[in-house]
Amino acid sequence: MLNNDKKFVRVSVITLAGFDKPFFHYENQAGLEIGQLVRVPFGHKALVGIAVGFDDSCDYQAKNILEILPAKMPLYLIDALSLAADYYLESLIRFFRAALPKMIRDAKFPDIHEKWVCLPDKAFKAKGAKQKLIIDKLLVSNCVFSILRELAPLAVIKNLEKKRIIAIYEQEFVQPKFKMPEFLNLTVDQEKAFFEIQKSEKPILLYGVTGSGKTELYLRLVAEALKKNQTSLMLVPEIAITPQLAGRFIDYFGSFVTILHSHRSDAERAKAWLEVSYGVKKVVVGSRSAIFAPAQNLGLIILDEYHDQSYKQDNQPLYDTRKFAEFLAEKSGAKLIFGSATPRVEDYFCVE
Repeated sequence: MLNNDKKFVRVSVITLAGFDKPFFHYENQAGLEIGQLVRVPFGHKALVGIAVGFDDSCDYQAKNILEILPAKMPLYLIDALSLAADYYLESLIRFFRAALPKMIRDAKFPDIHEKWVCLPDKAFKAKGAKQKLIIDKLLVSNCVFSILRELAPLAVIKNLEKKRIIAIYEQEFVQPKFKMPEFLNLTVDQEKAFFEIQKSEKPILLYGVTGSGKTELYLRLVAEALKKNQTSLMLVPEIAITPQLAGRFIDYFGSFVTILHSHRSDAERAKAWLEVSYGVKKVVVGSRSAIFAPAQNLGLIILDEYHDQSYKQDNQPLYDTRKFAEFLAEKSGAKLIFGSATPRVEDYFCVE
């Protein structure tokens, strides 16, 4: 949202320790938008903040913004974070900090050029399950390094590179146009659920026992969102579950997929955050913190096993991911699905 006619911009200074004031005024700049990250003067320091609004007047001498940074938080996400802050009687600044990776908060932006991996020796026989995962993937096509990293430990990949069995190279990444993958046929019940979800405008409770085919339905729904150039958030309660689920999604959607969770390095989280923000990645698989991904054109939010207590954040800011997903769906218009083998009784009456 552009507001070039306003003289002042409200900036939430997210790297200001010990202060929870919602915003400070600074002189507006041409082209500045709500959600833009900026570097601003504060005392003798240069701190990072988020532009959250504009005003015609200010009751003190506002300073100039030092720098507009190459990162932006979507307006719907700012609105959802504001709702959460009010709902939980929590500081909005704390929610902003939780929603941004540490490197982004520190105005450090990793290169989002992709490393790719190829398999020069197609006849190589893999030794062990992890090597087989890598080789089988590369026999189909060259692969983005970050995707391969989710399938096998870094040590395995580096060992194969050292032995020159695989080759790693870097090139500018251009996301290809999405092509609908060939899916296994859905069962009658899955097809019925799929069409019910597609036509619903309310949050959906998807009940199915373990092994009943919820994941296949999730894959189909994500594919439909991609056809509309929409981004999907696919959340699971435990980080340990992420690699297995990510593998399924990578098999179907390849380089459209990125992984977000707290066990990734600061650089990996910042890179994934930027890729989602720029619209390069459109399928986010992760645990609780992935709910804050700055998705462009968010169309689908799925919480698998939503009843799990791991979705509740027990450090400040305190929040329930399930509730925040409702705020996010309300502000973005995204379709919201709660999947579970053991749903809560009250949800039979609260969602469709």
